[in-house]
Amino acid sequence: YLIQQWQHTLAPDVFLLAAEHPADVADIAPFAAEYEPLGEETTVYVCENFACQQPTTDVESVAEQLFE
Repeated sequence: YLIQQWQHTLAPDVFLLAAEHPADVADIAPFAAEYEPLGEETTVYVCENFACQQPTTDVESVAEQLFE
């Protein structure tokens, strides 16, 4: 859902990392390699200015926050 929203929105300041396992992004973003999912749900970490908010599984709310 987030990737679809991002692809249809002009948001040059938004960067998305998507991975099945946190270690999959270790080469690109070492800081994100330790971010674990909450249970079995898609988990979103919103980071800005070198700080991340608490993780959430409310993907639609994050999409609204980032793209609208």
